[in-house]
Amino acid sequence: MDPFEFVLVIVSIVVGLALADLLSTVAKLLRADVKAGLLHSMWVFFVGVILLQQFWSRWVQVDRPDWSTLDVSAFVLPALLGYLAASLLSPGPEAATRSMDEYFVERRVPFLSVNILLLASYSLEDLVLGSGELWVHLLRAGIAGVFLLAILVRRRGVQLACVTSCTLIAIAFAYFWTSSLSRNAALAG
Repeated sequence: MDPFEFVLVIVSIVVGLALADLLSTVAKLLRADVKAGLLHSMWVFFVGVILLQQFWSRWVQVDRPDWSTLDVSAFVLPALLGYLAASLLSPGPEAATRSMDEYFVERRVPFLSVNILLLASYSLEDLVLGSGELWVHLLRAGIAGVFLLAILVRRRGVQLACVTSCTLIAIAFAYFWTSSLSRNAALAG
């Protein structure tokens, strides 16, 4: 087992736990244990996209020969924050009596704050591991601004606009990032 595989096991476990937490939330929604809401469901989808992209993007480091403690920490931190984001979407017992959208809006500050930290951890990881481009950091800063807006404004329409824009950006980023991997593999092969 090479160092990358060893480190990826840690990330895989944490991302797997986060996805399990998200799927548990979806099961509660499908069983009608809680009253589903569009806003909450869209944030659940967003975090799912982010977690899958996060795991997929780890493979860019497959050829890294040496890993310092700082490298490993920067590599694992986004997975830990992704787990926290997924967990914060999980309904507590008090959610059974109202809509998950109301529940989310009341508890949005910790969730969105963790997502801002998650974006910062991606940039930290890029800096520590020597990857990432300026436009990616600027895009993350813009998304952090959208998260900040969602923290400051409770209105449902603003919340829906925020999650829609973040989800579309995440999907587009995942698509273009995956396309660039395919192009790079074709050039190398």
